[in-house]
Amino acid sequence: MIIMEKQGMTRLELIKFYKNQLNKFHTVGYGNKTENGVIITKMLIDTTKRRLAQLQFSKTILGR
Repeated sequence: MIIMEKQGMTRLELIKFYKNQLNKFHTVGYGNKTENGVIITKMLIDTTKRRLAQLQFSKTILGR
């Protein structure tokens, strides 16, 4: 968490970011590209979901 704060993003901001990314990925759809040229794949969505779950779990553990 210290590293995230030094970089200017809190854990809650990261959670919001990953939720927004998942919404964008589902809107864009599998096999299509984002505005940055990233192809949406199952692996990308699964990885994003896993990272979001990690951040939310740490929130539960830390109580913040």
